[in-house]
Amino acid sequence: MSLKTRVTGSATVATLALTLAIATPVVSPASAAPTVGSAISLPAESYPESVAFAPDGTKAYVANAATSSLSVISATNDTLGTPVSLAADSSQSSVAFSPDGSKAYVTNYSDDKVTVITVATNTVATTISLPSATLYSVAFSPDGTKAYVMNYQNNVVTVITVATNTVATELSVPGGPISAAFSPDGTKAYVANAYNNTISVITVATDTVATTIALPANSQPRSIAFTPDGSKAYVANAFNDTVSVIAVATNSVAATVPLPTRSGAYSVVVTPDGSKAFVANSLSNTVSVITVANDTVTATLSLPSGSGPQSLAVSPDGTKAYVANRGTSKVSVISIPTEITSAPRALATGPRTSTSMTLRWRAPENKNGGVITDFTVQYRRTGTTDWVTFAHTASTLKRQTVTGLTANTRYEFRVAAKTSVGTSVFTEPVTKSTSRR
Repeated sequence: MSLKTRVTGSATVATLALTLAIATPVVSPASAAPTVGSAISLPAESYPESVAFAPDGTKAYVANAATSSLSVISATNDTLGTPVSLAADSSQSSVAFSPDGSKAYVTNYSDDKVTVITVATNTVATTISLPSATLYSVAFSPDGTKAYVMNYQNNVVTVITVATNTVATELSVPGGPISAAFSPDGTKAYVANAYNNTISVITVATDTVATTIALPANSQPRSIAFTPDGSKAYVANAFNDTVSVIAVATNSVAATVPLPTRSGAYSVVVTPDGSKAFVANSLSNTVSVITVANDTVTATLSLPSGSGPQSLAVSPDGTKAYVANRGTSKVSVISIPTEITSAPRALATGPRTSTSMTLRWRAPENKNGGVITDFTVQYRRTGTTDWVTFAHTASTLKRQTVTGLTANTRYEFRVAAKTSVGTSVFTEPVTKSTSRR
């Protein structure tokens, strides 16, 4: 005798031969909210400006404005390790890892040099002297061949050849370049110009400015992050309490995400699965969580008073974020729930009888590190609202024959994936009728 579960809005009804009402809420597969956990204390009055995870996720570096050392955090247990000693009065403004994880660049705005760190040993390998002044941030190209350094007072982007740690060229941009991000395919880079409210679009192959994206007046863009598929870029605007959403294909503003008044958006990152964007709000001591699918703020995380978050980084596996808090000289740890964010694909009906329907589908494109353990199959008669869960032995096979149906009746079917880290959303329903007797 099969057990079926009928999903009716907010309750689950189990039927064996008769219907038994069970007051069990239906669990939505929607994402759980990230939470703020412990904080990692840095040396007093370090004034951290930037934080970055190593590509292998084992460590993170924190650039400190007021100490002559680079903080090293063990990302496996969120503890502070032995710092990397830098030149006296280096006044670090940013840090970034090369894509292969072999080196890191640290910008120092006091001496106009980039310090090159050997990541394996946490030691200084060399320094790169730049011809332009007041270095603010650095970003590596996805292939690791180039790095762009922002010289915000001289309106210059310095291009470094990473293999030789030498300056290749410089290009002029308008109005205070403060941060840059490369598109995932490496063809273009966006540069945030804080003083004139624009984004410079650079053709990476030639290191030339292709076009300029105008943002609203008084935006003061400070940080940029691309989605993993390269379709969008998010721009954190410090002055007008918004995040601009750029359509990358057209280099145009597609949407604006409002933040609370006096937020002071200083930094933005996108999770590796592309489902969320995190925004560090320096004035309100909060982190805004944006759902990428609809460009809306779905959560606001509070940090301790006076934190003054300056920078965010998400771990490569997407399970945590570090927030560099300049005001308290601490790094907040945000826990990010891991779960499937995409449904099974290509759901289709197959052979049918008067009382059964065979379904086939493909695995989800994004399992977010999870291992599939089973699939949930639901059906309902077309025109009704109650979904019935088909009971079956757990299986990772991407097909299922639903039995116990009524002859010559039109049904809707949908499927969700169960994994070791969560349950996906359901597929869009497919519709087909059972055969006549």
